[in-house]
Amino acid sequence: MRRSFFTLLTSLLFMGTLPSGAAGEVPILTPDQVRPGMVGFGKTVFRGTKIDTFRVEIVDVMRNVFGPKEDVILARLSGGPLEKTGVIAGMSGSPVYIDGKLIGAVAYAWGFSKEPICGITPISDMLATLNRAPGPSPLPSDRGRLSGPAEGSSESSRMDYGSEGVRPVAVPLSASGFAPRAVEQMRADLTPYGFLPVQGGGGTDTTLAAGPLEPGAALGVQLVRGDLSLTGIGTLTYRDGGRVVAFGHPMLYGGRSSFPMTSAHIYGVIPSQLISFKLGVASAVQGSIVEDRASGIVGVVGRAASMVPVEVAVRSDARTQAYRFEMIRHPDLTPILARGTLLSALISAEKLGGDMTTRTRSVIRMEGYPDICLENAYSGAQALGLTVLDLVKPLDALMDNPFLSAPVREVRFEVAVDESLHTASVEGLRLPRGRFRPGEAIPFEVALRPFHGGEQVVSGRVTLPPYVPAGPLVVRAGGAQALEKIEVKRAPGRYAPKDFAHLLELISQAERNDDLIVEVASQERGVTVHGEELPSPPSSVLSILRMSRQTGGVDRVEGAVLARVRIRTAFVLVGGQQTTVTVERE
Repeated sequence: MRRSFFTLLTSLLFMGTLPSGAAGEVPILTPDQVRPGMVGFGKTVFRGTKIDTFRVEIVDVMRNVFGPKEDVILARLSGGPLEKTGVIAGMSGSPVYIDGKLIGAVAYAWGFSKEPICGITPISDMLATLNRAPGPSPLPSDRGRLSGPAEGSSESSRMDYGSEGVRPVAVPLSASGFAPRAVEQMRADLTPYGFLPVQGGGGTDTTLAAGPLEPGAALGVQLVRGDLSLTGIGTLTYRDGGRVVAFGHPMLYGGRSSFPMTSAHIYGVIPSQLISFKLGVASAVQGSIVEDRASGIVGVVGRAASMVPVEVAVRSDARTQAYRFEMIRHPDLTPILARGTLLSALISAEKLGGDMTTRTRSVIRMEGYPDICLENAYSGAQALGLTVLDLVKPLDALMDNPFLSAPVREVRFEVAVDESLHTASVEGLRLPRGRFRPGEAIPFEVALRPFHGGEQVVSGRVTLPPYVPAGPLVVRAGGAQALEKIEVKRAPGRYAPKDFAHLLELISQAERNDDLIVEVASQERGVTVHGEELPSPPSSVLSILRMSRQTGGVDRVEGAVLARVRIRTAFVLVGGQQTTVTVERE
């Protein structure tokens, strides 16, 4: 016991002499040089920006834990609040020293462990990741600038967080400006990525003292910043001039990355039987995270991160609220963050549930492509949730498309909220007769039944093309959702994008829920070839395509839409009706 205390005292005396500058100035110990029973200390922030120390006793070295030559140093922690909290979310990256030599960073823990036992990522692995990153080269602000595709690890960005097994120490996400319901939803979406969303406050508080950016300091990685803020909290392990390495484990396994890097202020440690965590807030922006790999994340001081600017405007009879923020560019996380921020904005400006009608407009601006502008309407007790899901759906398709890195420049959402229902069911379709000739207009009447209202009739005409063959045709009338189900079943190949331009076309052609759609369709078979529909091809063509040994790109079509009209209504329409007519030729 006396020897352990002496070793710890000696290690503490070394703290005043440890340099934090260029690589190579701090001596290191490799896993081969670490022995069970060695005692040292670690550095982290438990409150404010003051770097505290805790005791570290080496248990052993585990070999090839996550792959060949991927060793983890097993250690028992003590001191500070650790006896009550166990390993704390937010300690990821806390540097550990033995006899004044850096051995690595606290990075892993075990679910439901009764003791603060952790896994330490060797510093030699972390330095190899640090050396992959470019040196500091301050850039002007690149708000909205496109980032290149992620490179590097082919590992999944989702990590195994089994309750019993070894797992990376969770990264607490301090959420500011987010509604509790949105935080709950994001917790379900983000926990598989190693994040722990917690209700915080303050957003980015630049009035707080930042503290030096040195080993043991709290480090923030921002996913959202602005009127809403979401910041991951960890610890800086090592600094080499303008480059830093932190966490000791991947954040998203994204390889080359671009996330804002900040200093962080820790309000305190929240003990929990499930997982204790640091509650903190981002302070000064310091640079950008540029590498996200197995042994840690690397940041460059002074480098600007590429973000997606977003604006949300919520209007009602009482007021108009506007929210502005930026999100990281990531194929999986950007849509998740967009849903959370949009839901929070709507709840904050209006309400969570109950009867309502929303009318929306979204604009997605892209580099080198036309803007995508969409309008729609939703009504009912679930209108808020449907509004959020459908507004984000195009962004989700763009960010996760297989053709190219999404050139999204900025996004704007506009939502008008009316606290009443404007829904109607499509209850009837009436035609004056059952026989028509090619090129003739078919008059129709569609009966709508509004909620708490009497029947309303919408009339119009849909014109048959002159080339339509003799025989039976189907006339359908309904809302967008009802007819979309029929359309996807009729021609599934048409909705599989063949390239990025085709994807943009499919997104831009989305139907509105308040449009009454009346269409005439034949029952003849056709095909889609790489997303392009060929209605009513000659039987010889069908036979050739059917006998072809080539797979992919060709799909059968059950029927063909010959004519379609849309009539704007005051209601969100539900359901549909159909009947048949016969085409006669002289």
